[in-house]
Parts: sequence; C-alpha cells; structure tokens
Amino acid sequence: MKLLDHIRAIGPLLQPRPSLAELEEAAEELERQRLVIRGLRRQARAAANQPTAQIAALAAEGRTDEEIAEAVGRSRDRVGRIRREVGVPPPRSAGRPAKPERASQLREAFDQGLSLQEIADELGLKPRTVQQRLSEQGLRFRDRGKV
Repeated sequence: MKLLDHIRAIGPLLQPRPSLAELEEAAEELERQRLVIRGLRRQARAAANQPTAQIAALAAEGRTDEEIAEAVGRSRDRVGRIRREVGVPPPRSAGRPAKPERASQLREAFDQGLSLQEIADELGLKPRTVQQRLSEQGLRFRDRGKV
C-alpha cells in the first residue's frame, strides 16, 4: 500500500470529534425537525378528516354517494367507504317506494308462519323483496324457527 493510500484510509479517523456543545446543538435541531414533522402529520390528518365530517353530514341528509362525491371532490367508492366507516346507512335505492300498508300485511303473514314464497305469492311480490321488507322491520326467517 502506498503511503498516500494509507493517509487517505486513516484520514477520516484523524478529524476532530465534535464538541459536546455541537452535539447538543445537533440534537436540538433534530428535535425541532421532529416537531415540525409531527405538526405536518397532524395537519394532514385534520385535512383528511374534514371531508369525512362533510361526507357524514351529507349522507345523513339522505344524499346519494354520487351526489356527495361530486360535492366533496372524492370518488363514489371512497364516499361509500367513508359513509360505512362512520355508520351512516346508504340512502334508499331509487326503486319503487315501499307501500306503508304492505308492511302490516307482511308482518301478519310472517306471524302466521307463512314461508317467503307463500307471502310473496299472496302479496304479488318476489321472495327477495319480501325478505328485504321483513328485514327492514327487523324480522328474519332464520330467527323464527318452526314449531
């Protein structure tokens, strides 16, 4: 090994070590940077939560996910996820509205022990519609049990 290579190899070892004051100053600078990063993270979380509150409020008003997405500048899928996270049920579908008098007919047929198909035939509905309407009333066929 040439002398010049040897000097280059041990050169960094020969540099003076930082003083205690320099180390403390560097530690303080690192702490300042850490606090700045923490503040930026808080701001980002607050900014991310702001649309969540707005989405929850609009969903509670009964707006559709598409309407909310357009209003807050998010995708419909993201709006749907946020709505589910905050526990707001989806708005009623755009299908034909349920008839209030039918709810009592469904309840009576359910209490009589009729099957989904029998109730559907009697009321002129599809079995899945009967199941959905009963579910909206908090009734489920699986819970009923047959005697």
